[in-house]
Amino acid sequence: KTVTTAAALAMALSAVAASDPYDYKELTTTTALPVAATVTADGHELFDFGKDAIGWFEFVNMPPGDYEVVLGEMTNACGNVTNAYEGSTIRANRVSGKIDSRQYRVPFEKDPLNTRGWDPNAPSVMIPERLGIISAIRYAEIVKAPAKVTSANVARVAVHYPIDMKKSGFICDNKDLKRVYDLCKYSILATSFCGVYVDGDRERTPYEADAYINQLDQYAIDDDYSLGRKSHEWLMDHPTWPTEWKQHSIKIAWADWMWTGDKRSLEKYFDQLSTVKLMPEKCSKREDSLVVSTGETDSKGARDIIDWPRAERDGFDFGKVNAVVNAFHYRNLLEMRDIALALGKEVYAKHCQDEADRVKGAFLRTFIDPKDTLVRDCEGSEHKSLHANAIAVAMG
Repeated sequence: KTVTTAAALAMALSAVAASDPYDYKELTTTTALPVAATVTADGHELFDFGKDAIGWFEFVNMPPGDYEVVLGEMTNACGNVTNAYEGSTIRANRVSGKIDSRQYRVPFEKDPLNTRGWDPNAPSVMIPERLGIISAIRYAEIVKAPAKVTSANVARVAVHYPIDMKKSGFICDNKDLKRVYDLCKYSILATSFCGVYVDGDRERTPYEADAYINQLDQYAIDDDYSLGRKSHEWLMDHPTWPTEWKQHSIKIAWADWMWTGDKRSLEKYFDQLSTVKLMPEKCSKREDSLVVSTGETDSKGARDIIDWPRAERDGFDFGKVNAVVNAFHYRNLLEMRDIALALGKEVYAKHCQDEADRVKGAFLRTFIDPKDTLVRDCEGSEHKSLHANAIAVAMG
């Protein structure tokens, strides 16, 4: 169904009225009881909270005494909680101590895997001190306790942004599709525990492409845009390394404005969007307006990514002038045109439109193979990956 400009504007104004994107909220918690209890092969009580969440575990109304528990995300064939292998980013914490209160929080040690950050320009987000050290928990295996433990004696407290999960719903006669929807929707809540979008507990660091996906997901289920705005502005101040991830910042800014109708963030970051995001570090533009980028490797870390991990790239043939980066650049120019018009910068908007036209013409001449009309990965290559073709279509 076609939405008219007037209707789109009315929707945007309604969204602004419903939620100020700068109305950022503090993290909150939700306490859950187990949904199932079983016994492991070696006789330990195992409690399943049904879904994974980031938070902490509590003993409730237990007498004082020694305990030992294993808390984590996965169980093995014997029912024991495990991290699969040493160094795995599937969490498992074995903790022992002495219960000394009626509501006892089991303490975690800080895990360097998810708190150090991989890039000095993109550090891990620190959890507020009031929430303490948290970790991923779905299962609780009771190795030792001062008394018989039942489902009434244990609880998991999940940390998350206050997203109203009842604002939207989805009903379908296809059970698998409904499960996919529920997984995606719950994942938005579960991975909001840092107060900005992160990929989960593997790395508590926002990345632009991941944030863009999370942003669109959350905006589809909730009319509170503050978490998306906060995540976007965090990334503007703490950018990550891939060429295309920087290009995603323009897409995030454009989507933020489209959904909120609020131009304050565009005004705040216009100079940055129109320079280092439109033409990322170490990239340059040649005479036909195509972007010359860094390729797969660079001694100082800036490089094209195409996809991650490397095995998911469909054998992409990297080159200095590649189709994926230039497809993103074309779409970015059109988005910057729209942003400039919204801010009353008509001259710059015309420049972006003219550049987009030149990029599109050069793209078609450089990357399209006239024999089969498929998109080559890079200039001079005969390899035609899924990525080069799908992204060219997605970016128009």
